[in-house]
Amino acid sequence: MKKYQKLCFTLLLITSLNVYAGSQKSNDSKFYASAGLANVEVDLGIGSTSLYTVDNKDSAPIVMLGYKIGDNLSLEGGMIGSIENSITTTSSITGTYLGKTLTIGSGLKITAKSSESWLFGGAYKIPMTDKLSLNTRAGLLFWDVDYKVSGTATYDGVSYAANATILTKDGSDTYFGIGGEYEISDGISAEFSYLDSEVNGDDVDSYNIALVTKF
Repeated sequence: MKKYQKLCFTLLLITSLNVYAGSQKSNDSKFYASAGLANVEVDLGIGSTSLYTVDNKDSAPIVMLGYKIGDNLSLEGGMIGSIENSITTTSSITGTYLGKTLTIGSGLKITAKSSESWLFGGAYKIPMTDKLSLNTRAGLLFWDVDYKVSGTATYDGVSYAANATILTKDGSDTYFGIGGEYEISDGISAEFSYLDSEVNGDDVDSYNIALVTKF
């Protein structure tokens, strides 16, 4: 629920900015901001089976702030909100480890939760008509991920319960994107875009819809 509250707040903020700057012509605007929703899919390299389910999709708010340094070229910074992916066992899994029996209980969950990720890069806009334009963007995505295990397992006849963060990773990767923007009124546009990047070696695809305002 918090992610959608942040999204609503950001939409109100950029709308207020647009009202404040409404007397300026959009063609003269150097700054722009956008707020919307990102549908994120992470390629974990495995799919759901009869033993476990994989949840590799989530949604989060996405906001961007840009500054035009040329007719079609801009510098951008932005944020994608927290997302979560998980693998959950749907039945007990029994095997051996170091010659002793290991049983992973049903309902054991491994979660990868990414905090807010930050984007810094550039964008190039290609006008198609007076209202429609295409854009490309590229830059660096800065991320950090917490890996958590919750559930029970039995090893050599002894049961163990876990509910703890077992690993934290952070880093950066390049991102690339394409999109389209359509002006729906003076200074306000609707944008549909796609971003491709990686987080800790996993491919990440983000499909986004946003409102863009110039000020």
